[in-house]
Amino acid sequence: MRRRAAVLGLLLGAALLAGGHWRAHYAPRERAAGLRAASGAAALLADPAYPVRLWIAHPHQNLGALEEGIGDLDGWLAAVGRLAGLEWPPLARFGPFVVPPAGELALGLDPAARRGVAVARLHPAAALLARAAGAVAGNPWLAGGAVAAGADSAEVAWRGREWVLRVGGAPLPGSAAPSGEEVPAIARLVLGAGMRERGLPLGAYRLERTGGELWLRAVFPRSSRTPALPRLGRPGLALFLAEAEPGGSRAFGLWRGEGATPDAAVLAAGGAETWSLPGEGLLRLAGRNLREGEADGWRARGYSRRAVAASLAAAAEMAPVLAALGPEGGRAVWADPSALASLASDLADLLAALPLARRAEAGRWRDLATALAPLAPCREAAARLPAGSGGADGPALLLCGPGAAD
Repeated sequence: MRRRAAVLGLLLGAALLAGGHWRAHYAPRERAAGLRAASGAAALLADPAYPVRLWIAHPHQNLGALEEGIGDLDGWLAAVGRLAGLEWPPLARFGPFVVPPAGELALGLDPAARRGVAVARLHPAAALLARAAGAVAGNPWLAGGAVAAGADSAEVAWRGREWVLRVGGAPLPGSAAPSGEEVPAIARLVLGAGMRERGLPLGAYRLERTGGELWLRAVFPRSSRTPALPRLGRPGLALFLAEAEPGGSRAFGLWRGEGATPDAAVLAAGGAETWSLPGEGLLRLAGRNLREGEADGWRARGYSRRAVAASLAAAAEMAPVLAALGPEGGRAVWADPSALASLASDLADLLAALPLARRAEAGRWRDLATALAPLAPCREAAARLPAGSGGADGPALLLCGPGAAD
């Protein structure tokens, strides 16, 4: 009996250890890591030949957790890519995993040249199994060789246990890389020269969780303190975007109207011109009069008096944040991700139903609703994006918080 109990105890202990190992190293979950200086993924993240560089820690776990939350990961990546004007290389799925089990994955993209490269540093057993399975099945995605990647030529190769995908004849990243960054991060993003015209803030960023909040921070801020962000939590407000320039400021507010109807307003101050409201031209053709108002130096027009008045009040509250951006200006954004996703979907349906509406405009709102899906549990998102140096604080993006569910 004692021997049987000991055997059962050993089996139970082994099962618990195996389960713990699976949970820690393979099961979908959010997981951060430091940057390995000697890896090809780190070299790619440092390669200025690619204007867009993305690094993800333990991608099979982080991307797996993302897929569990949203369902269609490929559709989500495509929507995010369209919003940013980018086209991602396809994911190389591996059995039950979104990507093969790896310590890190990096992507380098050059949208103007339509070329890109991906490097994944696989776990030793996963690398051995992938190459063997690819050789037996004649699958070049695993064994290496020419592969199909849309209309572009692509090739898979191995460098030790690093899996490398090149699209459009992209050059391989060099072996040299800067010193490893020990600060753990879920992901890292670098936006280099060539992306400014797409409206994206240039620089290096780190995706990390602080307490219950998810942040995308500048890697080398001039100050370690958290910069002031807009805090505009108001009933019915889904999005408030404000932009400051040396000659004036403009803003856009999106609200929940009667029932499920989207309500919106655009504003301007100083010498700036307002943006156009979604579907504004069609509304004027239909003879619908827009509402107008002024307060605190801001001029506004919108779908309703409520949207105009509420947006003028929000603009006054946003003014100190805009002033803190510095003389070159920039953007400040506040959003309720769940409400914004719902309204973006409603607005896409409304524009798609109008016979004279531009389908591209409806598509952008639908892509926005898709891109916001992972942030549905969050109560608040905010961003501070200076146009220039941004004074002492630099860019900061609060993606999820406060009081958001993990």
